[in-house]
Amino acid sequence: RVELLFAISRAARSALGPESLAQRYVDLVGQWFGFDHLSVHLVDPEGDRVLAYSGPSAWLIDHLHFPAGAGVLGWLAEGHPALIQRDTTHDALLDRAEGLRQRIGSYSILPLRDANGCYGFLQGINHEANLAGDEAIELLKRTQEELGFGLRMQGVRSAAWGSLVVLEPTRSFRVSANDLPADLVNARDAFIKVSGVCLLYT
Repeated sequence: RVELLFAISRAARSALGPESLAQRYVDLVGQWFGFDHLSVHLVDPEGDRVLAYSGPSAWLIDHLHFPAGAGVLGWLAEGHPALIQRDTTHDALLDRAEGLRQRIGSYSILPLRDANGCYGFLQGINHEANLAGDEAIELLKRTQEELGFGLRMQGVRSAAWGSLVVLEPTRSFRVSANDLPADLVNARDAFIKVSGVCLLYT
C-alpha cells in the first residue's frame, strides 16, 4: 500500500503535465489491481475526454442510465457519485447488451473533485466479477485522491465562471475570458479547444 501511494506521489511531483501523470497512474494502478481497463477522464458539458488509459479501449459511462439521464451528463446531474459495482449480473444502471458486448463483469467509477465541483473521473473495468474486499476498495480510493492532488498541482480545476486556465504539457497560466473572442467562450463549465490547447473555466 505505502509503496503504491508513494509511487503515485512521486509521479505527481515529477510529471511534465496532466497527461503524463495520468498515464503513469493508470500504468501503476492498473497493474497493481489487475484491471483489464483503467482510464482517467476529464469532463465538460458535452461529455468527457480520455486523458490516459491502460488495457483495451473501453467505454462504460456512456452506457450507464441514471434517473437524470444517460452517460456522463446523467452522472454529473446525479451529483457525480462514486460507483463500485462488483458484479454487473443484476446491475440496474448498465445497459445489459452493451455490458455483454464489452464483457464488463465489474467496474468502478470514482469522481475527481476539487472544492468547486467535479472535473473528471477514474474508470476501472474487469471482465469478470470482482469480489475485492473493502480494504482494496479503500486503497483504490486513496490512489484516486493522490491522482486528484497531482492533477490539481498540474493546473487542472473544476469549472466555474470567471477566468480560464490554459493547460499545456509543461505549464498553466490564467487569462481573462474577456480577452478571448466571444465565439470561443461558448458555455459555462466548458472546455474550449483551440489549436490543441485546452482552456478550462476556473
